[in-house]
Amino acid sequence: MVDIVTVRDSEIRYLYKSGIGIHEVAAMVGCCAATVLRTLSRLRVPTRTPGRRFPPPAPEKIENFKRMYQSGLSVQQIANEFGLKHGRVRKALTGRVKFRTPGESRISDLGESRCDYRAVAMVNREIARGKLRRADACETCGKSGKMRDGRSIITAHHDDYNKPLNVKWLCGKCHMDWHRVNRAVEKVSICA
Repeated sequence: MVDIVTVRDSEIRYLYKSGIGIHEVAAMVGCCAATVLRTLSRLRVPTRTPGRRFPPPAPEKIENFKRMYQSGLSVQQIANEFGLKHGRVRKALTGRVKFRTPGESRISDLGESRCDYRAVAMVNREIARGKLRRADACETCGKSGKMRDGRSIITAHHDDYNKPLNVKWLCGKCHMDWHRVNRAVEKVSICA
């Protein structure tokens, strides 16, 4: 008996052999992961073992990751830039950089003051209440869009933490560029 290879079968084989995972192939083709596995089995395409799906990134790419991380970008921002998963970039950087702790400011490494989390919380609260509206595009470059997880790429930026609701709406790149050159006015405490 000769198996008939459909266009979808060929597409599944091509995508999988190009290094894309089973679940991602299923999403791209519009079927479930079990269908992709059955198709690969029928076409006698050897499947990769979990954890060994992709070859490690090239050394020059890892150096780019390292430079970008040290310049203040997060692992997720680097992954988005290269179209990779967060875990792949983190694994490539392990042992090559000292990772920042979650509470540690990425910007403080660049000489910038740490952000006032009360101001950030106030902005988020006012957005939730509907009193403040997140812009659809970056005020500097006009870029708009969403991250893979559905969040907007536009973030609130404070020039002055004493005015927590006076914000600029910037994309991640423009936000980092601003902080590389400028310094926000730090919050003045009334209690001494």
